[in-house]
Amino acid sequence: MMQSEKGRWHLAGATPSEVLLMLPDMGKIMVIFRENGVTHERIGVVETATAHDCCVDLKGGAHDARVDASVLSGMVLDTSSEMQGRTYPRLEFIGAGGETVFAVVGMEGAAPFITALSNVGRSDAEARSSVGSSRDPEQPGLETDRGHAFLKQLIGSAVEIVARRPGFRQAWQGRIDGVKPAMGFSNVMTGDFHLHLKGGTVADWQADGDTSFALDDTGARTGLEIRRVGAHP
Repeated sequence: MMQSEKGRWHLAGATPSEVLLMLPDMGKIMVIFRENGVTHERIGVVETATAHDCCVDLKGGAHDARVDASVLSGMVLDTSSEMQGRTYPRLEFIGAGGETVFAVVGMEGAAPFITALSNVGRSDAEARSSVGSSRDPEQPGLETDRGHAFLKQLIGSAVEIVARRPGFRQAWQGRIDGVKPAMGFSNVMTGDFHLHLKGGTVADWQADGDTSFALDDTGARTGLEIRRVGAHP
């Protein structure tokens, strides 16, 4: 594959575990998890990727994730996204139902991805569905939103914010310095972490010791959990 080639391909000849182990060679990346109104993103270089049993751990100063590769059925590489003259390659890890479990986006152009995947086979994939912004164009107020109110209470606190679903867990630990409402989302953003919480998706919180679990309007856990970890050094 030429480094300037644009397209979308299914990857073949390598397992998801094998490709995950290549992530430390792909430079600065964003690992994106999106589910149940939560977008949880870690940004930086994956320093280590370690396989054990059916899982792969992604670790580093900017990464903390565990992936159960047994829930993944395939991978798609997309090099069609370009902004301001730079390509942002996207590697999608696909679940058994055809859904994207999580995605990895390269922040340093296509070259690190293409080089790391040079020996991996590929075949043409269907074009990515056009997905409009999930942000509400009416930008509803968040003053009474349970998710927004809880995050605001945590400003100045050191926390661990975890997002999970079967087969995937990603975490960030640090201090919440601010919560910015924008276009119907509550946003916590640092240099290596972004949380975008859609208004109306958290009906309540269930406390268990120092950890609070977000609940939807049926009382089920959404996969977002926040643990207080004490004063930030």
